[in-house]
Amino acid sequence: IGIYVAHLSRWTDVGWPRNQLLLVRKEDLSSRRGEALLRVLDFLGVASATEGPQQLPRHIWDSMTSLPKQNVWKRWRPSMLPKTWSMLRAFYGPFDQALAVWSGDDKLAYQGETMRPPERRAHSATAMDATRMAF
Repeated sequence: IGIYVAHLSRWTDVGWPRNQLLLVRKEDLSSRRGEALLRVLDFLGVASATEGPQQLPRHIWDSMTSLPKQNVWKRWRPSMLPKTWSMLRAFYGPFDQALAVWSGDDKLAYQGETMRPPERRAHSATAMDATRMAF
């Protein structure tokens, strides 16, 4: 979700080659980290995606692919309301579609599975949580 296409198209409008821009979805980094990293390394010319991670020293590959998720905010952040999610999708949907067209990558349109709203979680706020949320 975002208005990325407006910013990215400015680069290509002034002559930056489209083939020198790589778009990687956060979902791919989270769920298919190794595959996404190989794509980035291939794009940068560091390693070939077709040859796989064996081109890199094992300890480097392991350190890149085994980092734990670091979302400390989920501890106390309340879940997004389904109505809020719908409003965000309605606003950002056209921008996501435009990004998919601009990039030639339909995955960037965020359709299907990624359209589900975040699940509501039980939450009991404390005074400390309320203070954190105020900032």
